[in-house]
Amino acid sequence: MQSMYAPSRSNPLVDNDEDDDDHQEEDNSMYDNSGEESNYHHDIFSNDPDFERVSAKSHISNPFTSMVKKNASQKVLMMMEKMGFKVGEGLGKNNQGSASAIELQQQQGRAGLGSNTSAHYSSNLPEHFTIQTHDPDMTDYPYKEDVSWMTCIEPLSENAPEFSIVRPDNTTLDLSASMNNNGQKYVEGNLSPFVNVQQVQQIFDLKSQFDSVDEKIFTDARYRSNPYERIGRSIFQNRAAIKLANIDRISDLTTLVRLPEENGILYFADICAGPGGFTEYLYYRFKTDKAKGWGFTLKNKKDDWKLNRFNPESPHDNFEVNYGEDGTGDITKNENIRALSKAIDQGTNGRGVALVTADGGFSVHGVENSQEYLTHQLVLCQILTGLMITRRGGSFVCKLFDLNTWFSASLMYILYQNYEKVMIVKPLSSRPANSERYVICKGLRKRQPQIVNYLFDVNIRLSNRENIKSLVDCNVIEKDEMFNKYLSDTNTVIAKSQINSLQRIKNAVEDKYLEIQEKQNKIRDQCLQEWRLPNTQTSKHSGSRSNDKNKRKRHDDDNSRPSQMQKSNTYAPQY
Repeated sequence: MQSMYAPSRSNPLVDNDEDDDDHQEEDNSMYDNSGEESNYHHDIFSNDPDFERVSAKSHISNPFTSMVKKNASQKVLMMMEKMGFKVGEGLGKNNQGSASAIELQQQQGRAGLGSNTSAHYSSNLPEHFTIQTHDPDMTDYPYKEDVSWMTCIEPLSENAPEFSIVRPDNTTLDLSASMNNNGQKYVEGNLSPFVNVQQVQQIFDLKSQFDSVDEKIFTDARYRSNPYERIGRSIFQNRAAIKLANIDRISDLTTLVRLPEENGILYFADICAGPGGFTEYLYYRFKTDKAKGWGFTLKNKKDDWKLNRFNPESPHDNFEVNYGEDGTGDITKNENIRALSKAIDQGTNGRGVALVTADGGFSVHGVENSQEYLTHQLVLCQILTGLMITRRGGSFVCKLFDLNTWFSASLMYILYQNYEKVMIVKPLSSRPANSERYVICKGLRKRQPQIVNYLFDVNIRLSNRENIKSLVDCNVIEKDEMFNKYLSDTNTVIAKSQINSLQRIKNAVEDKYLEIQEKQNKIRDQCLQEWRLPNTQTSKHSGSRSNDKNKRKRHDDDNSRPSQMQKSNTYAPQY
């Protein structure tokens, strides 16, 4: 996944696939050396980024130790009395010193002696958070998604007049700005009828509550409350590979029928995908003798391919990297899309690739509620590229965010018109508190449909900062009952899950001892088995608790606060 801005501070509400890379640290074992489970407590103010364990056994009194302490105290008192000390009087020549013994202080975790972690924790919380005990989470979380496809029975003709730009009723396209100022104004204009307004507002409100929460406290609470957090990255360089494995299992993505001229090889393109988690997974699954890929991503130190970090089980000698006409890897430039398409045509004898994956995103720190609006052009260009380079009958996967606006709904409608079946899903491997989701499309109806020329024109208009409400006649979209119901139901289900997850994080912020480790370990094992991936964290002990070697990081490293969305005439994407 690429990012748009250089990081200055992490954004815990945005799913970052890189958070298992460079700053990984291991949890302490839940077992002592004998293999017996110990009684531990969690202190998030430990210098250890994971778990500070304090054994309850250390507080058990020992009669022999108590007798030794008593005799020692008497001996010390006798020695002091010989030097002139009198009980009740201060130390020193003029009795000016303390009249009582210095109170023994026990270290709280790894915090400094004398620190008050409870007071510190409370002082770092905003006023709408209250330190309290919450009931444990007893939910039985699934390890398989309940998914469905939608299919367009009667697609529109390629030159149908319904494919035309719809101008906004007002100049405010940003959902966040209009909801904050006047929610009804947005409902009447840019918000599509395929969302529940109350859910949208509730998500915005919950997200806003975390704006002033200390980042370390938030990340710790998310780690303890997300049942899927310990899945980690298996043998791969980041969690993006896990997400594609999850998506592959959901949709049978890579089992698409190979053409005779493909000789059993999966030809694919991975766009906006640095450092390469999706590609790493595909080569892990098929190796170089059964896979051939092209990659397109931004050419810079942070977002570029990290092919040297691929697992040895993901050989990729035949992988070709392309940075477009200008060499930048900027997918929002039409000439770069065409250059990539030309290279793929040359490598496939004009067929195109069987699979296109797109995982673009950029930092929206501080403006999380505007994420959908800010990524409109990026998502459009990924869809445009997919339609341009996919062969007939091929598949396409693309990362999305909220689907609240008419613009997003119209993009989904275009995919719905051009592929035999489409699925919108939030995989379990995607953190449930954020707005991320994926659209999966199978069976492209026609190679390079004429709609791509229309989308090229739309991209130019967006680069020139033109306001566009929808790419398809809104009445046509709304009257399509199958599309209407599918998008409405999907948005409702994902929003409900997101609200529940945000509330669980809030509970974990307020109760720093609230955790679901046993549940997390069980779900991790189930999911990795379901996705047919190696489990590098399998317990060495019997029982429900595992010897947790899951690696964890407290900082998402590709999410920084944008400075007023850069006032240039074009985007500066770093996906």
